[in-house]
Amino acid sequence: MTGASKTSNPLIDVLHKMTLASGEHWFALRDALIAGIEKQTDELAEARAEVERLEVLVYVPGVWRCAKCNLTLISHAICYATGRLGANTSPQKCPNGCGPLWRRTERDAGNDLCDRLDSAFAEVERLRALLAQARRVVDVCGSEEGPEQRDIDRARGLLPLIDAAVDAAVDAARKGKAGT
Repeated sequence: MTGASKTSNPLIDVLHKMTLASGEHWFALRDALIAGIEKQTDELAEARAEVERLEVLVYVPGVWRCAKCNLTLISHAICYATGRLGANTSPQKCPNGCGPLWRRTERDAGNDLCDRLDSAFAEVERLRALLAQARRVVDVCGSEEGPEQRDIDRARGLLPLIDAAVDAAVDAARKGKAGT
């Protein structure tokens, strides 16, 4: 392509200016360089578009999802002769009779996992609120003398253990979330 280039490339602009200052013998070299640069620019754009298209299509082996009922199926194939286990990549049908199952992309599976982790953290916070409420009930009930005092004392002893277990589970989940 001689004359004006179809893309704005500083190297092509320099070649145009160099040709004007240097004379006729540079025209052939300039045109060849411009054509090569434009071809590589087009190929690079095509390659980037292909990479973007393929990034969405990276599938998790053996994981299938129904579009209608949201069933997730993990399917493996076992080779009885060798004892090897591998992902079943053959098309699957929904066991609920909804239709075909679709392969899960890595991106969808990762987003689903993050959503599930966020809902698990919300559930932990809800359970902590219930635990605090139980602690208040134990404190109120424990202020009165009666036959239940022994049970209330046991409950008081268990509450710190429950708190520690919840904190350990949350810390472990946060470490797992930060590592992803």
